[in-house]
Amino acid sequence: MLEKMFLGTYTRRESKGIYSLVLDTDKEELVDLELVTKETSPTYLARSKKGFTYSVTEVDGKGGASAYDSDFNFLNAVTEEGAPLCYVAVDDARQFVYGANYHKGEVNVYKILEDGSLEATDAVFHDEPTGPHENQNTSHVHYADLTPDDRLVVCDLGTDRVYTYDVSDEGKLTEVATYVTPAGTGPRHLVFHPETNYAYLFGELASTVIVLS
Repeated sequence: MLEKMFLGTYTRRESKGIYSLVLDTDKEELVDLELVTKETSPTYLARSKKGFTYSVTEVDGKGGASAYDSDFNFLNAVTEEGAPLCYVAVDDARQFVYGANYHKGEVNVYKILEDGSLEATDAVFHDEPTGPHENQNTSHVHYADLTPDDRLVVCDLGTDRVYTYDVSDEGKLTEVATYVTPAGTGPRHLVFHPETNYAYLFGELASTVIVLS
């Protein structure tokens, strides 16, 4: 079986942007590496069910998200002053893209327009106290994605917190719950069990996995 995959990269050296390659499961080989579009450090990608691709981007010193159609034709980029995002996720049901900005400590929401392009709708900063580790000098949002009941859950490595938000039809966030980890945990990423009511939280700075109900 041949399975096509897409790769996000840093473009500080040899890489030029977003690549495709094919996994040959019979031969256990990765083959046919190709550049599909030039982009500045698209370090994380997300694909919608409609075939659009959304990537981290950096344009003229500004950071945000880029949108591409199914053939990787550029649609638009929504950027603002400061560092680029580190994570993007697609909400197919409500047609939003969510972004996590590590350096700015910011959660971003973008509306997916009819043609697949993006429009910014909200941005939330976390101003809670930070953790004791030297890498927790400020808020560091590392992950923003959907819960099984379609809320937005956000891991903040800097504040030792996991935030849960309701998302309105207009793409506005309302905080509904906060989980505070042990000090110095540095929550980076979260995954949900596909069949039970458990989630697994990766603490980067403490090298832990916390099991949550």
